[in-house]
Amino acid sequence: MSAPKAPQGQFTLLYFASATSYTRKQHDFLPAPLPILELHDKLEKLYPGIVEKVLRSCAITVNLDYVDLEEEASKGEKGLVIQPGDELAIIPPSLSLSSAPLTCKSLSPPRLCIRGEDYDFIDQFLHVAAVKL
Repeated sequence: MSAPKAPQGQFTLLYFASATSYTRKQHDFLPAPLPILELHDKLEKLYPGIVEKVLRSCAITVNLDYVDLEEEASKGEKGLVIQPGDELAIIPPSLSLSSAPLTCKSLSPPRLCIRGEDYDFIDQFLHVAAVKL
């Protein structure tokens, strides 16, 4: 599965799991540049209620790197700004793989840790998504 390319001056936002269900879309294109801390407000205007019902429990990646929103907030005006052509993803808090404890490690590419074993995050996520379809 390849991500759709954003039109000039925009970035791609990929939705997974609950974010896909809530928006009824797999992706959006949004105008850039956009400070990462304004993303929730932007999405709340497009999809009222999404922050409380979906985003508060999800992680965000920018170009496959996890973003710590609290850390970005502490940087003030020097925080991350989403650029044209960037690829963001709303990642669910858990993939419901039985009752396995899940953690995500900030590595490149992102890794998934299930019961202490590392897996390639994208491969595992796509496998789980395909099984659920």
